[in-house]
Order: sequence, then C-alpha cells, then structure tokens
Amino acid sequence: EHYDDDVRFAVAERQVLPVYIMEKLANDDDYEVKQAIAGRDDLPERLVERLASDEDEDVRYAIARRDDLPKHVVEKLAGDNYNVKSVIASHKDLPEHIVEKLAGDEYVDVRVIIAGRDDLPDHLIEKLADDDNVFVKQAIAGREELPQHVVEKLAGGVFTVRGEIARRKNLPDHLIEKLAGDPNADVKRGIAGRDDLPDHLIEKLAGDPSEDVRKRIAGRDDLPQH
Repeated sequence: EHYDDDVRFAVAERQVLPVYIMEKLANDDDYEVKQAIAGRDDLPERLVERLASDEDEDVRYAIARRDDLPKHVVEKLAGDNYNVKSVIASHKDLPEHIVEKLAGDEYVDVRVIIAGRDDLPDHLIEKLADDDNVFVKQAIAGREELPQHVVEKLAGGVFTVRGEIARRKNLPDHLIEKLAGDPNADVKRGIAGRDDLPDHLIEKLAGDPSEDVRKRIAGRDDLPQH
C-alpha cells in the first residue's frame, strides 16, 4: 500500500524506526521524506553513503550537516555544489587536505567560511589574506589570532579590511597611530572605540571632521578633563 507523502514523512521522523523501513524510505520518491531519513541520528553508514549520492541537492545537504560523516563521504561532498560545500567547510575536524582544497574554492562564501576556521594553518591564513575578494580578506582580518606580518599587510588593505584591523585587540601602537589618521571615518571610529587608545589620539579624534568619530570619542568613559 502506498501512503501519501505526509504519512511517509511522519514515519521517517519517528524516534524509533526499524532499519528495513529506513532502507525503504531512503529510496522514496519524495525528497522531503529522504531528507528526514538523512537527518536521523541512527542512520546506518551504508544509507549515509547512499544518500550522499542522492540526485536531490536538499538530501545531500541534509547528509552534509551530519557530524558523524565517514571521511570518504566528506571527501565526496567537498566536491559537491555551493550549498553542500558551504556546510562541509564549517565541519569540525576536517582533514587538512580538504581545508586546503576549499581554501581555493571558486565560491567566495566557501572561502569565507574556511577563513574563519579555528584550525586554519598559517600558510592558508597568508594565502587567504591575499585573496582577490574583500570579504575573504575581512574574514581573515577578523580572526582572533593572526601573524603580525599579516596584520601589517591587512592594515594597508581596503577600508572594510582596515576597519576590521582597527578593532583588533593587541594592535601595535604604530598601527593604532596610523589608522587614527585613516581617510575613512569607519576605520577611525574603530580606533576611537579602543580601550587602549592613548590620550593624544583621543584628543586628535575629538577634533575629527567626522561627526560619527567625534560621537564615538564623546561616548568614552575615560576622557581627559580638559
């Protein structure tokens, strides 16, 4: 008997489901039923592998979201389309060669996700700091830990990247000084909000032509009395 899609979907989401029914529903004609199967915690590995090759992108996407993927399935999905690769790029404990591969991906958003990974090695930080796309560079500039020479390089980038650098903790004094004289108001606003801003730069920025910069200085709780 062939039940309608809603019934099969409800069955696919049942907390306890025999494997032979999972097997049947993994071959369902309806992608939402297969999606529900793909998200099951108790899905056998052979069905994970099968659904990772499903013709429907949404089913493969659901598989990509799993945190228990065998390495060979991760490898396969890392070569899938943009949406699937974006999920794989955010996986914890990705093999280094896949991180390396996705750092050179054609899609900007995939490279942005890779640029934010905690486990990104220095050579890929340097590679992505030289990326052609500004959003990738911004993602690198926003990392908590960066080699100092990369910070220096990005401080000379476009204004959105300089703005990220201006807000970094532990910025060297010479870069604070440099960015306090930046031609862009948003960059100077980032500097104006720094906890470690010296008095002479507070005074300088208090007279800045940009009202937004002056307001940011006015909102500080450590203003000199004069």
